[in-house]
Amino acid sequence: MKKSIKIFLSIIIVIMITLAGLFFYAFRIEPFNLNVNDVDISQNKASSVKLVQFSDTHIKPDFTHENFQKVVDAINQQNADIVVFTGDLYDDAPTYSDDKNIINLLKSINAKYGKFAVYGNHDYFSYSATEDTDGYSKIMEQSDFTLLKNKSKIVEINGKRLFITGLNCSDEYDNNHSTNFADPSNKNSDYNILLSHKPSTYEKYKDFDYNLILAGHTHGGQIKIPFISFHSGKDQCAGFFAGLYDLGPNKKLYTNIGIGTTRVSARFRAVPEISVFNLPIQ
Repeated sequence: MKKSIKIFLSIIIVIMITLAGLFFYAFRIEPFNLNVNDVDISQNKASSVKLVQFSDTHIKPDFTHENFQKVVDAINQQNADIVVFTGDLYDDAPTYSDDKNIINLLKSINAKYGKFAVYGNHDYFSYSATEDTDGYSKIMEQSDFTLLKNKSKIVEINGKRLFITGLNCSDEYDNNHSTNFADPSNKNSDYNILLSHKPSTYEKYKDFDYNLILAGHTHGGQIKIPFISFHSGKDQCAGFFAGLYDLGPNKKLYTNIGIGTTRVSARFRAVPEISVFNLPIQ
């Protein structure tokens, strides 16, 4: 009997130590790691344009400008032609913001031909209850990002025309607004890029001729225990949960799993990332 009790207690101790280690890893290690993911969309074509995407920084007291510095350094190491941010800068701006430091860091991101951003859902509700409802747009403008709020932009690189569209992350827009601004059919462009915070927003534009759709929002599940994801955003990912999806000939969608955390300041099996694309433009 005593031997059985000792075995049982030993098992309990091992389980407790394992759980403590997993909790420590999820709260104190993985959220501060960073993967630089080179995403292969080249299709064996020569490429002269490098694009870097980052998303869902969710700056807050346990992920400050000091943590964000590591992300900025990794972006700048890529020597990007274009950098895009697919939304959710602060987790909750009225609760915690650090505009001076965040603007300085965003401004220090280098891109030869432009930096572009769209709204995330947190970029809306963080400011909706404040007097400064345009807080996010002001930050991005001061950081030298072009904020594409239901707008498109032509970027010319080495004689090639890139058509870049940014979708507004709001329920009102998703349901009621015209899509004409996002139609690349008459732009005489060589490559078309769609930026959307929520992958599901792409559904309204799936018949448009976009070569690359970039989204975020899901955090890749954030805490991925088998059969359970803490922040999956499944209702807004339209099946595009994380990573690269092939939508047809020369048409890809990538859901970036983001940088920060929300609700629970932990990540497990969803390491923060920036994604790097060599665009197949001839």
